[in-house]
Amino acid sequence: MKIPRVSIVTVTRNRALLLAECLGSLVLQSVQPDEIIIIDNNSTDSTAEIAKSFAQNVKFPVKRLLEKRVGYPMVYNRGLRVATYNWVAFIDDDCVADPKWLEEIKNKIVKNNSVAALVGHSLTCYPQNIYALATYLFDQSWKANNLEGEKVINFEILDNKNIVYSKEFLTSHGISFDEKRVTSHNGAAEDADLGLQIQVNKGRAIYLEKMLVRHKDPVTWSQFFKKRFSSFAAYLEFQKKWGAPTIKAKKNTRLRKLISNIFHNYPSSLMFRFRWVSLVSFTVLLSLFINFVLQSSRVKEFYIKRF
Repeated sequence: MKIPRVSIVTVTRNRALLLAECLGSLVLQSVQPDEIIIIDNNSTDSTAEIAKSFAQNVKFPVKRLLEKRVGYPMVYNRGLRVATYNWVAFIDDDCVADPKWLEEIKNKIVKNNSVAALVGHSLTCYPQNIYALATYLFDQSWKANNLEGEKVINFEILDNKNIVYSKEFLTSHGISFDEKRVTSHNGAAEDADLGLQIQVNKGRAIYLEKMLVRHKDPVTWSQFFKKRFSSFAAYLEFQKKWGAPTIKAKKNTRLRKLISNIFHNYPSSLMFRFRWVSLVSFTVLLSLFINFVLQSSRVKEFYIKRF
């Protein structure tokens, strides 16, 4: 089988410095990118200059396209439409790709060219920050509980910060990011929504651990809890369309095991561990309390609109 070609798409809005670092990691890939597409969602900073300079200094095609409509479904749909090749890899502008990221993607496609999606693995850029490491823990727990080996069993875990889609599969089944959802939280949880569209159309998704990026997670108290609350509100809005998950996790990876693995991989002081475990415990208890309070539909509507 011929080596597949991959369109790499990153979407951005007023995060020029983050974008520059992301693009820099794509230049350093072990295999040269086939094309990079930058979807600029109405940035007012130096994003256009960064993209222009980047395009002038690489040997592969780079496009910067302005998307004036604000909203996650809009920008991701634009990326899918303009991608030259069937395989479309999305990487967030606040991610740094491992040097073998693209090589691992192409190797996996050669062996599994009938999949609808490849879901990559994400680490945190800041393992010595309690908020970033807690974000990483919850992300890993959510994904681990919805996998069987490399097989994705609940497509809600599809994550646009590091993912590859088969454009052919999406097009042939009339699947796209739902732009009607943009009225709430800019259409956040758009990747989970697309994932369930793929799942009901009997597509396959594979989790590829070697498809690795490092993500710039929250590093302050306010960033951490804003992200937690807003993500949960977006998920509640997403559930209005799909209802409660019909695919139940077939295993429950305990936080204790994940925490143990994190302590093994990221050595830290006793004080750091105490502060981090305290943050994780408080967040879990707060989530349980919020879930209990949200049993009232009126309260739930207020929460969704507030965050």
